[in-house]
Amino acid sequence: MLFVAIPMFLGVAHAQALPDDYAVSEFLSPIELESVSIMDYSNTGKVLVLGRAPNQAYHSFLWTVATGDVFEIEPPFLPRKPEDDVRMHAMNDNGLVVGSLLQQGLADGPASWTATDGWTFTTPGEPLEGARWTDVNEWGDKVGIELQPGLEINWVLWAGAVAPEGIFIEEGVFGLSINDFGDIVGQSFDPPDVLWGTGGSTVLECPDAREGWLFAEAINNNGIVAGGYIPVQNGVPACSFWLTDGSCAPSPDECRQMYTHLNNHDVAVGYAGAITADLGASHRSLHDVLPDFEADVINDHGAVAGTTDDGAFALVPVASAAGSCWGSCGGPADGCYCDSLCEAFGDCCIDKEDACPIASCAGHCDGQAPEGCYCDDACVTFGDCCSDVDVCAL
Repeated sequence: MLFVAIPMFLGVAHAQALPDDYAVSEFLSPIELESVSIMDYSNTGKVLVLGRAPNQAYHSFLWTVATGDVFEIEPPFLPRKPEDDVRMHAMNDNGLVVGSLLQQGLADGPASWTATDGWTFTTPGEPLEGARWTDVNEWGDKVGIELQPGLEINWVLWAGAVAPEGIFIEEGVFGLSINDFGDIVGQSFDPPDVLWGTGGSTVLECPDAREGWLFAEAINNNGIVAGGYIPVQNGVPACSFWLTDGSCAPSPDECRQMYTHLNNHDVAVGYAGAITADLGASHRSLHDVLPDFEADVINDHGAVAGTTDDGAFALVPVASAAGSCWGSCGGPADGCYCDSLCEAFGDCCIDKEDACPIASCAGHCDGQAPEGCYCDDACVTFGDCCSDVDVCAL
């Protein structure tokens, strides 16, 4: 493999407790949408939302949960035409958003975007229609899928930052997730599913699903893969984890669904509102917080985003023993603080990192960002600009 040469599966902190309570926020779209999907949730408090308009065109948004601000990622050539599609699938904490772009004059293919640098187009190998990035890690390495013209199902997998032209890995498989060590989990319509790592490939198996269907959805920095399987025997979905040797870890009996995502503390979420820690040892449903909630993604702070029939929502853990920064960013809360000085004084609320995202000028040019820094011409003189003030092209 040609991925980052770092020892595989170096662990981070485990055993993140499941929160007792959550603050619920709803995504409010600036345009009319027929449907919404949650694609990713960064550790900086931003949710990547994919929406389909009534004319069937796709729009992508960055939603800052703590403030409610919604920023649409526009195609490079404006005015936008009705048939233009912006389908972004994942992002990292450095602000890199990846997916695909279909716009008149451009090929339908993988594309990435940042607030500072705009659009970058990367086509692995030959420029084939239907290609898109599906995930990106903190180093900027990407994984994706490509539909070969003239064939109904023929997917290939690649990672793109190590070799910008793309690395062909496996035919008949598409890649869904890449961790910070370059390990990739892929999914196949012709089982078995496979995990690619720096040491080679590992087949994912479950004892009672050898003749069934596996769905490997995400891999974290501990090398844990989350997903599920449908056994042929009864056809009832079961959520599951796979370990570094490809073996299937036990899942709770009541978890009749698929895990869709997991964070670097081994907390996973899934359809039917499941959330579980320690490979299923601690398990609960989020339906007591929001009925009919389907969880799509979870970040390292334990904040969850997903959908109901009524729209898209974020569930942010609320501290029980200490005050919460929810609604108090930039100032004091109940017994703790949520401003830029609290780290120096050691009196930040426990949920400050998640409730109060990193200060950004996105959507606040010529004014003040909610976190207290500025995005206008005068901030250069006074030295109080937000770190990404360049997005405003002062």
